[in-house]
Amino acid sequence: MTIIALPKALRERLGEEGSKAFVDVLDKAFMKTAEERFEMRLAKTEAHFDKRFAEMEARIDALAAAMDNRIDALSAAMDSRIDALSAAVDSRINALSADFDTRLAKLRGELLVAIADSRAEIIKWMFIFWAGQVATSLVFLKLLK
Repeated sequence: MTIIALPKALRERLGEEGSKAFVDVLDKAFMKTAEERFEMRLAKTEAHFDKRFAEMEARIDALAAAMDNRIDALSAAMDSRIDALSAAVDSRINALSADFDTRLAKLRGELLVAIADSRAEIIKWMFIFWAGQVATSLVFLKLLK
């Protein structure tokens, strides 16, 4: 509350009660004006902050949209790179599988030939062994007779 000093002439004309009443009226008027000015200033400040908050929200939304677009673009690029690498790996695996199948078939053929040769060799030596056994047995039989 502000102190209002009334000039002596005005105080004498209004009297003590009139002076107090006049000061009260001025205080009320001043307070009302101050309150109105404060409310107007507060309303302007709120409007300014609301405007700034709206601008910031718009900027944040724009940045979020830009980031979403960038993420989508990067995701699409990564997906295409992954697909390309997957195709390259698949073709490499298929080539290696075909090479493995070819080598395995070749080794199988070589193994079958080696087994067949071994079998023929074993049969040859078995025949020689049994022929020798029969010849030896016949010689023993002739000697015993």
